Amino acid sequence: MEIVAVEVFTRMDTGLEDANDECRGSFGSRWQGNNSTTQLRTQIPTVHLTGSAPADEPLDTYKAQSYRSFQDPHGLVQPVNTHDNRKLETSRRTNMKANSKDFKDWTQGKNVFQRASFMLAIFCLTCHAALGAESPIETPTEAKETSEAIKPSIQPDAEILKQQAIQAAIKVADTYADSPMSHVLLGSAYYNIGQSDEATRHLNQSLKMQPDLMEPRIMLAKIAYEKGDPEESVRICEEAMKHGKPHPEIMNRLGQAQMDMGRTEEAIAALKNAVVLAYVSPESWYLLGQAHMQARQFDLAKTAFLNTVRINPKHTQAYFGLFTSCQRLGETEEAANYRDLFVQNEAEDRKALSERSADKENLSGMEMLKDVSARTFFGAGQMHLANGNTEEAAKLFYQSAELDQENQNYRLAIETLYVSTQQLEKGMKVFDRMSKAHPTNPLNHYFLGRLATRSKQLEEAETHYKRARYLWPDWAAAYHALAELYMIGNRNFEDAVQMAAKAVMLEPNAARYYLLSAACIKTRNLEGALNAIRRAVELDPEDQRYQGLLKQLEKAAANAKKP
Repeated sequence: MEIVAVEVFTRMDTGLEDANDECRGSFGSRWQGNNSTTQLRTQIPTVHLTGSAPADEPLDTYKAQSYRSFQDPHGLVQPVNTHDNRKLETSRRTNMKANSKDFKDWTQGKNVFQRASFMLAIFCLTCHAALGAESPIETPTEAKETSEAIKPSIQPDAEILKQQAIQAAIKVADTYADSPMSHVLLGSAYYNIGQSDEATRHLNQSLKMQPDLMEPRIMLAKIAYEKGDPEESVRICEEAMKHGKPHPEIMNRLGQAQMDMGRTEEAIAALKNAVVLAYVSPESWYLLGQAHMQARQFDLAKTAFLNTVRINPKHTQAYFGLFTSCQRLGETEEAANYRDLFVQNEAEDRKALSERSADKENLSGMEMLKDVSARTFFGAGQMHLANGNTEEAAKLFYQSAELDQENQNYRLAIETLYVSTQQLEKGMKVFDRMSKAHPTNPLNHYFLGRLATRSKQLEEAETHYKRARYLWPDWAAAYHALAELYMIGNRNFEDAVQMAAKAVMLEPNAARYYLLSAACIKTRNLEGALNAIRRAVELDPEDQRYQGLLKQLEKAAANAKKP
């Protein structure tokens, strides 16, 4: 993730003919040093880059499972991961990870207000109702000390929390009655607390106002299926297909309902469309595998289940599907291997369930309730933001962030709001309070560092970036942030190289190699800069900044060889 709060390297003119004049970003000043590339001719110890190490598996897996919303033009909210509810530490580390491309539109401030009303719709697609009791999260008195715009009123009782979420959605529907998305939000909120009849009423109302919406049709199809009416689910899906391009979730719901009705060939056709439309969806591949099993097409079922576990290696039931399909194909040795993997994953699932059951809060369903309530607050905040009510949006984003301590999107929304309204100090107070209330959460320190950087409080930014790095030593974004900070402050260039190299090692991508190249330029390490920018170009050949810097560095290298 780039420190795009200061848009470092996002507007860089990539040349090295004049290292100071051409290599500039949003650092607030041109790079220091002499203007001639001839100084790069001196032999300097080279940073030897050994190439791109593979990204760590949890990140790839999580991006495949839970960041589908970033590939959807309608949404930024990550869906619930229903297959892998592992230990909190694993969840925290995985949830917090995202690359710079994921957040580009947000962080560069593109179309935030225009898109907000559509971004909220995705949040509800895989949420479920939950019950329970909660310990206090926030009090109005404490919040008032933080900011005039932040006055959360989350209460310790689960029923009160559910009502607060519903009331936030009702307020949106009342305030923006002409917006179909306000009814989508309210329908989603009712669905998330188990009131499917109320959900259906508002979802149908949104379709009367805008028939081509897909999100309400997806939820309506799911509600019908959960009520044991696959025929109605099929009807809703088929109606949805008349109002726009095929949607992978519609295809999933259609295929699943058709399987229940014994319409296997139709289910296979629908699910084949789903995996084409959403090739990183483990659910689509798993359902397709089930359909092929139902049709006794065991070789095709095996392929589908293999794709499922490739995307989500912790998909327990897919391993059982592999065991069964291999057994039917006579592949006994493979079947035995997959049986062992199924048993292993099932044991882990049972252990995780046991641990959750031992936790009173999780046993009561509180974690799920907090999650879906946070999504409702966030969706309501996006609607208010889209309509210019930034104060209400700020309060709701804050409530979302407090309920879900592992979610980057909620914090990114807070940051974007205060940056767009030019209230950096107020935003810093919000994150400062969150970092003090939750001192072991690296995200709060990280976003506080971003706003401090924008406010030109570089020493404070460095303190919080280092704290984030200490709390999460293998998080590439913290090292990337420090490297950029040193570049902004025109100091500690050797440290900048070390931090950028560490970021590359932890999560190699084009933006990180670009930063490393720039840092090497500052230390007059031409060979290191060339190696890094070549990797950036390999990873993202379409970016003209990388191509431009590569040409300038190659020209500088050629000049350095001249007598």
